Amino acid sequence: MSFFPSHIDVPEDPILGLVSRFRADGRVKKCDLGIGVYKDVDGRTPVFAAVKEAERRLLRMQETKTYTGLQGNSDYTVAVCDLVFGADYMPETLASAQVPGGSFALSLASMMVSKIAPAAVIWTSTPGWSSYEPLLLRDQLAKRDYTYAITPDGKLDVALLLRSLDAAQPGDIVVLQANCHNPTGIDPSPQDWAKISDYLHTRALVPLIDFAYQGLSDHPDADAYAVRRIFKKNSEAFVAVTNSKNFGLYRERTGCLYVQASAPETAKLLQGLMNDILRRYHAMPPDHGASVVAQVLGDSQLRVDWLTELEAVRRRLEVPRIRLADRVAAVGIPALANAVRAGRGMFTRLPLDANAITRLREDHSIYLTGDGRINLCGLTDENFDRVTGPLLAAAITAAAKREPVASHVY
Repeated sequence: MSFFPSHIDVPEDPILGLVSRFRADGRVKKCDLGIGVYKDVDGRTPVFAAVKEAERRLLRMQETKTYTGLQGNSDYTVAVCDLVFGADYMPETLASAQVPGGSFALSLASMMVSKIAPAAVIWTSTPGWSSYEPLLLRDQLAKRDYTYAITPDGKLDVALLLRSLDAAQPGDIVVLQANCHNPTGIDPSPQDWAKISDYLHTRALVPLIDFAYQGLSDHPDADAYAVRRIFKKNSEAFVAVTNSKNFGLYRERTGCLYVQASAPETAKLLQGLMNDILRRYHAMPPDHGASVVAQVLGDSQLRVDWLTELEAVRRRLEVPRIRLADRVAAVGIPALANAVRAGRGMFTRLPLDANAITRLREDHSIYLTGDGRINLCGLTDENFDRVTGPLLAAAITAAAKREPVASHVY
């Protein structure tokens, strides 16, 4: 008798499975609009020059590869804390840890919630990132959705968002994306964030902010507005941070989790719980990416170089967004054109059904996720006309089939 079964039914990850299909596609003119990775105009995911220089310095200076400890590289967590919160925060009320990327930061937050409040419900946006469910659901925790609807003029319907949270109970967790919303690209305005923050505070709901794109829609300080506003108003909150995108450290799995408590004594308790969970899962985190980020943020010239490179990334992302919005407007879908144009960051979303997405993949080698999300970095000067033609033909067909909806794009 074999210990291992002859078959294990494991569902395919909707994003990673797409990567495998794309790599297996032998057609020369295939186009990847799926995976959420930055690409330059040549289709490469480059190493930041500031990161390269930090790595050279580490190679010269680093004298040991011993463990950093459960909480990871403290130079890194302090530097990123300053980047996220600015000068206006109280470190004694924060529990923190370096972790292997933003995905694990979200999982760590949910593991803490499951120990502290196992009856809590985790609320995520619909549409939202497809990986939230596997990362956040564990033990007794349940998940429900709140509505993230875009109006015909390309704005978030914040009133509808808040109404859809009215069923949430005190102590429930509300997952929010600080900027570059995945998958729509549409973010709340500063006024919207004030309403959301006040609502969470009044209802005693606990925010869990997913901060994956700091610096990709605006200067990092501007992109941190939502985190700073919510943490100032709500004394109990989580923020999961990753440096995959804004430092290009995808494979280095570099991230951290910060948890704010209402009092220093509670923060110490939370730190103990966090450490206990980390000990059971991976113990010591990898250090290379964290050391790189600490080097860049701790050196005035490297920091300036990094900010300059981030600005170039933002400019690169705006070009295909504007071109696509113009093309969508030209084919007669003005509300969708507004939504594309108003978005920030890497993503926008076309309201395509599963059949249309399958046809795009099979007939045209155009790969996008099952919710119609598009990574704009996949559009280049070389492939723009070839790719947007089938995309917009599918969008026109989808628009003709849909029931008329006066108030929202999708």
